[in-house]
Amino acid sequence: MSESIKYLEKPSLWRTNGHWASWFFDHTLRANIRFIWPVGPEQLNRHVEKITGQNPKRKRPFAGHFTVVDSDGLEAIFIALGSTGDITTLAHECLHATTFLLDDRGISISRENDEIIAYTQQGLMLRCMALQKWAAKRKK
Repeated sequence: MSESIKYLEKPSLWRTNGHWASWFFDHTLRANIRFIWPVGPEQLNRHVEKITGQNPKRKRPFAGHFTVVDSDGLEAIFIALGSTGDITTLAHECLHATTFLLDDRGISISRENDEIIAYTQQGLMLRCMALQKWAAKRKK
């Protein structure tokens, strides 16, 4: 078993309307993360509106999306990979999430602490990639 899958233990993972979705809690960052993939613009609009009450009104296919949602006082990071998204898109969206999480916790983003930035982004990516591997196994 890979280290990333061991680290995840048992995630909440489900399939709905042709895409995968998962919620997980990162104990180190004390953050709730929602990750969905692959998702089209209409599905993304519905997900974001359901959680935030605001519709991003995307009309074209997209690679990725990041937002912070507050639902009943519960802050959550929302990462979506679109139908055109790949590993580089995941890295891009995880960097958005990393800078938000660290800044929100009072950790400045600078060259002097780039290691914490790199480890945080790596941790988010490992979790998302492990979820994608689990989902691929469940399809078979």
